[in-house]
Amino acid sequence: MNKIKEHAKYLAFSFISFFNLIIIPSFAGDEQQAVKEVDKLIDKLYAVVGYAGTLIAIYACGMLIFSFKSENYDAVGKHIMQLCVAITLIGLKTFMN
Repeated sequence: MNKIKEHAKYLAFSFISFFNLIIIPSFAGDEQQAVKEVDKLIDKLYAVVGYAGTLIAIYACGMLIFSFKSENYDAVGKHIMQLCVAITLIGLKTFMN
């Protein structure tokens, strides 16, 4: 139990250090600089989500074709749902703006 408490202290210290060294200095400039930094961060997040959506769409299309070929109609519904989620992830930035 003492080891858990000791590791929890190190984890809390590392989180606080990360926050103080990385997050806070990024907002040290004026307000416009902070807004630009947050916008860049959000754009990077949307890019990653869009890339994940693209990969899911490619996988879902391939599996949808195989499901139709093997006449597995339960899997067809599953892969259509995956394709809808992928389209949503790809267009998330447009939907949110």
